[in-house]
Amino acid sequence: MFMADQSESQGFTRFTLKRSKISIAFQLFIFACIMLLLYLQLNLWLWLISMLVTAGVGLWFIYQPQVTRFEHLELDQWSLRFSDSAQIHRYQLLKMIDHSLYVVLYFQDKKARPVVILCDQMPRQQWKMLKGRVRLS
Repeated sequence: MFMADQSESQGFTRFTLKRSKISIAFQLFIFACIMLLLYLQLNLWLWLISMLVTAGVGLWFIYQPQVTRFEHLELDQWSLRFSDSAQIHRYQLLKMIDHSLYVVLYFQDKKARPVVILCDQMPRQQWKMLKGRVRLS
């Protein structure tokens, strides 16, 4: 298991992510609100169909590849490892934005989607290290 470590000889910081409980709770809350509003507006059979479609789309989003590990290599170079493969991708960071509860990483490569990191995805010490990096960038 990888832990956050600052290696002076290699000069990089490694962060390991787990699935966010906050994002799952938020998604379930939004799903419940949408289902309540649709229940008030639609017939029962249309509501059931919309519930199945919405649940299917939600499951599709949950099973999208997630970042499981990322490392700051040098200057603006970061490496990302996704849950669906053992391959490590290397990207150049464009900017980091701190939103208190979460941090967003934007990359220069247009194919790379922004990475949202919530505070409960890593131990508190790693979270503080990441927030420090955001302030320095």
